[in-house]
Amino acid sequence: MTFPLPQLEGFDKEPVFEFFWKFSAFECALKRQGFLIKGKSYADANWDDFAKEIRGKFQTVKLLGFSEAVDDLQRLAPMKQVNEGQRVRWKPVFHGTDESTEEYTLRLLKAARNNLF
Repeated sequence: MTFPLPQLEGFDKEPVFEFFWKFSAFECALKRQGFLIKGKSYADANWDDFAKEIRGKFQTVKLLGFSEAVDDLQRLAPMKQVNEGQRVRWKPVFHGTDESTEEYTLRLLKAARNNLF
């Protein structure tokens, strides 16, 4: 059995590597700060608890380009892969009605990471 691989000629890998590096470093920081999923024998970052902790705080961030990056991520809304009847399908990541901007944005960020992987 062979698996076709995507062709990457002309693809700029540097921004992807930088994203993975920063995402991984941030996820490590979450674990070190105690944002861990309880009941697992291995350390798994609890993004949901972190998102709840920072609820309402995106609007206070003064970092240049931050709000534009959040807006871009939400506008581009990366999709996620799901298993439907043993077939991989792409589904949108919707903003839940009781979900904060922070929770939704972090879910989109994780979807982008998973899609790149």
